[in-house]
Amino acid sequence: MKILTLFHLFLKVLIGTLIASILAIILILSDFSLVSNILKEPLKTAGLEYKNLSGNILGKVALEEVDFNKSVKFKMLSLDINVASALSRHLIIKDIKVENIEIKEKFIKDILDKNETNETTAKPFDKIDIHNANISIKSTKFQDYEIKKASLNLKKFTTDLNLSHHGDIKLQLNANFADINTTAFLNKLSYKADGNIDIHKDFIAKYLDKKSKIAKSPNVKFSVDGDEKFVKFIIDGKNIEAYYDNHSFISELLRFSGGFDIKRFYLDSVFNTSFDSNVASAKLLLKSKVALKDINNSLVLDLNSTLRPKKEFANLFIEKYDTTLTKVPLIELKAKGDFKNLKVQTLLKDMNINYQKNAFLVNNLKFNGDISLLKGDNKIDLATNFGGDIAKGSLNLKSSFNLKDINNTLNFITDAKITPNGSFSNLFIKKYDAKLLKMPFIDIKADGTLKKIRFLASLDSLKATYQKRHIGVDKFKINGDISALHGDSDIHLSSLFSTDEASGDIGFDGKFNYLFPKAPIKFVANSSIDGNAKVLSEMSKLNIVNAPHIEIKAYGSQHLVTTNIDAIAKINSKNITSDIKLQSSPILFDVANKNIKGEVTCQSGAKELNLNAKLAFSGDVSKPKEMSFSGFSNLNKFIAFGYDLSTLTPMRVDVDGLKALKVALKSKNINALVQSPNLDKFKFELKTQNIYPMLIDKNLLELEGKFINFDGSGELTLSNQNFNINGNLGSNDNFLVQLEGANGKNGLHATLKNSSFEAHVDGNLKTQNLKANLKISSIKSMLKEINKLYATDEFEVDGAVDMSFVKNGDKFEVLLHSPKVAMEEFNVEKISLKANGDAKTVYLKEFSFRTSEFANSSLNQNFYLKKEGKISLGDRMDMDIEMSPNISIKSNGTKSNYQGNIKMSKFLFGMPNIGEMVIDTDIKYAQNGEFRDIKGDVNLSKMKLTYEAKFLEVDKDDDVIVITKKDKLKNAQTVVKKESMDININAMDAIYKTPNIDTKMDIAMKLKKSYPQDKDMRIFGKIENIEGLFIQGTKKFYIKPSSVVFRGDKDINPILDIDVDYKLPQVLINIAIKGDKNHPQMSFASEPFLPQKDIISYLMFGISSASLGKGEGSMSREATLFMANEMARDLAGEFGLDLILIKDDGNGVTTSTLDGTDIEFMKKISDKNSVIIEKSYDGNAYTLQRELSDNIKAKASMNEKSNPSQSVELEYRKKFR
Repeated sequence: MKILTLFHLFLKVLIGTLIASILAIILILSDFSLVSNILKEPLKTAGLEYKNLSGNILGKVALEEVDFNKSVKFKMLSLDINVASALSRHLIIKDIKVENIEIKEKFIKDILDKNETNETTAKPFDKIDIHNANISIKSTKFQDYEIKKASLNLKKFTTDLNLSHHGDIKLQLNANFADINTTAFLNKLSYKADGNIDIHKDFIAKYLDKKSKIAKSPNVKFSVDGDEKFVKFIIDGKNIEAYYDNHSFISELLRFSGGFDIKRFYLDSVFNTSFDSNVASAKLLLKSKVALKDINNSLVLDLNSTLRPKKEFANLFIEKYDTTLTKVPLIELKAKGDFKNLKVQTLLKDMNINYQKNAFLVNNLKFNGDISLLKGDNKIDLATNFGGDIAKGSLNLKSSFNLKDINNTLNFITDAKITPNGSFSNLFIKKYDAKLLKMPFIDIKADGTLKKIRFLASLDSLKATYQKRHIGVDKFKINGDISALHGDSDIHLSSLFSTDEASGDIGFDGKFNYLFPKAPIKFVANSSIDGNAKVLSEMSKLNIVNAPHIEIKAYGSQHLVTTNIDAIAKINSKNITSDIKLQSSPILFDVANKNIKGEVTCQSGAKELNLNAKLAFSGDVSKPKEMSFSGFSNLNKFIAFGYDLSTLTPMRVDVDGLKALKVALKSKNINALVQSPNLDKFKFELKTQNIYPMLIDKNLLELEGKFINFDGSGELTLSNQNFNINGNLGSNDNFLVQLEGANGKNGLHATLKNSSFEAHVDGNLKTQNLKANLKISSIKSMLKEINKLYATDEFEVDGAVDMSFVKNGDKFEVLLHSPKVAMEEFNVEKISLKANGDAKTVYLKEFSFRTSEFANSSLNQNFYLKKEGKISLGDRMDMDIEMSPNISIKSNGTKSNYQGNIKMSKFLFGMPNIGEMVIDTDIKYAQNGEFRDIKGDVNLSKMKLTYEAKFLEVDKDDDVIVITKKDKLKNAQTVVKKESMDININAMDAIYKTPNIDTKMDIAMKLKKSYPQDKDMRIFGKIENIEGLFIQGTKKFYIKPSSVVFRGDKDINPILDIDVDYKLPQVLINIAIKGDKNHPQMSFASEPFLPQKDIISYLMFGISSASLGKGEGSMSREATLFMANEMARDLAGEFGLDLILIKDDGNGVTTSTLDGTDIEFMKKISDKNSVIIEKSYDGNAYTLQRELSDNIKAKASMNEKSNPSQSVELEYRKKFR
């Protein structure tokens, strides 16, 4: 607009300047005496100066370096004027040329000031005709505007210096604000003009703030065609590209066109535009007709527009709520009509939103309205339907109102139907161990006015589980009337509910005024509950015949609430039925004073649960210490809920709290007394006889035959946390723990003593400055003491431990030291631990120990921290521990999302009677929510296993822990279901050696589990190059290179390829085992070739089938020894021995009995040392044996047979395969 105003201004200045110059020139060139009489006054005020004058009065005249009034300068002015016409107030200019006009800023300002003050100047001519004019301008400034150059061309131009202009006009202008090129054709009946304006972006930028930017110089093209009655126009805008902050605006189309009736002042226009930006893209078409003198009553419009927001822009505002717009909607807006009745239609289609990776879809949203902008009457109609992962449903709203008086005119009706999605809802309640099984259909209806709104919300059925208990809500309904203007509300609620334990209904009726809280409130609430007899019977282990029934009713106002409770249940125990009743007197609660008063009684006559109790209470609930209580409870029998208190009943508890609290408990084996004068300071005494926990809870099998007793007393003050307690806890076999503790002015002092350990705690509880010390003189003795109280497995371990703990506020320090802990066949020495930290982090300053006394001296190693260790507590799972020799444990993240890594490099590991190996491992662990992933490599070298199973049945082996299905169910809550695993295990030249087996093998296996395909771990890979010796009784089997291949079966069922030789003096037998574990195929061959029956006969009895038929050889003898040694193998495990061997004594006995046999018993007393006892008919022999190497043994023997002797032997055996 500023540019158009400036353009008009310069045209006016040019014409004014031109007329003034022409008058001055006429004055100079005319006959002075003649002209001075006509134009005396203009001549005097002309103020015209020039440098050079040429021409004559009858021809063309030219002036150079013209200066008009020190305000306007021309480089050159030439003109051809009809002087005679000028004298008759009709100026005719045949030709005029003005070059390089310069106009001073003050001159322009004076003209503008005259224009603003409406000053008028008398016209020097009634009419001016210009046949041809060429005018150029340069270097003209006004305020921020500067014209660098301009040219104006007039042809056949006529003007009355007022409203009438005719002719051809062409203007070209180059300025700092725009470049303008226009052409106009004017005549008496019509006119036509067109032009092009390039607006300079740098000029516009001066008027913009720092956040705004114009990227391109806008272009405006216009055309006008009309006459004195009607004009048509078209205005087009191009190159419109702007930015505000980070937002862009690019106009693809901008056109304003139409027609204007000049006499009627009536506009008929079309506005058409489309634009794109990073906020949205849009198209708009607006057709309008309006009489500008009466817009309100004449405007008629027809609007069609579409808008599509940009999802990148929208997501900037919603992504912080974990929400993203994945599909932007198309918004269509239509409006048609006038200010009296405007019809509006809005349609939103296909909008997709993701909230926490859950889709919410708006299929369509329609808005229709009839709007009267003049009268204020409005009718609207809104409808939408939606779906997706969150919920699906619909909403309809119809309303009418008058904007000038909404309170009295609003009338509406709405209907919403919603079905939530269970999967989405379960995301938020899963952490509470809850799950929605059936989602409800929710129906909401409302209608009315602001004076009275009627509403109804109903929910048909909801099914859920909470901590594996089922919960249901059915026929939930809330309805009522609300006055939005006056606040009066009448609410009604009703619902059915159910759980595994009970079902019932709840109801509520209330009246109140939400605008005036002090107005009277009246309500009645009631609930009826029926228990599930079967479920409650299982929980309580009682036979509940009829479902327990409970009635609760509450009524009143905001001042006084009255509650009644009435409950009854019928229990059958051993054919004796009894009713249990719980009743209350009206319980009164004074809301203002917070006073409560009531009484509750409970009675049961059942044989297993014989109880009667009464409790009366009153007082200010905000001051519980000042409330009064009194009552009693007699428990004559209690065998319920999985507990049997027969050893403790009858039991009576008396409570007296009218002035001071006194609680006394008396039973067979327990006497207790608690007294308090003010519910702050308490004194207590507790003395029991021997109490057998297993007689109370049959599930405590570990405590069978165990009892506990306690004798103690003390004092406790709640306000300052002071206490004093002394007591003794006793159990079987003179087990005794003495407890002494006190906290007062001198701080905390507590001691816990037992014959095997002693613990002390000292410090200040308020400041949390504490110091604790635990001394264990003998771990073995402490385990024996614990075993008196709680039966546990005994371990061969002993040593002394000294531990201290220091806490200063949130900081703590732990020290642990032990000179030596003796294990079975090795020791752990010089154990030292030093750590400190706070509630979030533990820092390991020192952790070291040494292993010693291993038979293999290379297993005697030093373990210590390479650097300070770190372990995070709470929700964090950060850990950084590096130990020598070459152990690294690292992790970071939270409990639900973390990564870990365990590395071992050339780590020598060994355990007596198990084996030894060098471990190189790199295991990575990742937890992401419920999903965990374990992968890595385990490389084992120099592996030698010596463990020998002592039983044919693995569950009898003390060294093996068998996880049963029951155990799995018991610990099911700790199992992470979503798991994947990929671990490679490699061991080359591995050795497995026991007294009966000596083999060598290569292991290359993979443990793999893929989620969600696999429920259990699968094994892939193979054990190959298996070869060695297997001794079964008196038989020796030589294993030739064999293999076992694992295929990743669901049930472990490897492919077998085993080749075994059994050599006899007469024959070499080969046994081949093929197929898989579940369906093995065994074949036999021999050298020399023998029939299958002879091969079987040689394997079992050592002779051919033919000799067997003749009764030759030691067939029966061989069979007897074979079966005896099979039995002896299991007997060895039963008696804790490593070997029982039955062999022929060589005296020539051939019967099928055990006559003529020696029985050898062997027990390993360490990894290399064994004791052997040989019993025979002639007597006994005792041998102490030590393995010096795989082939050499040293023996020291004492023979007490018929020929007693003592010997020392060095035995060398070389095994050939």
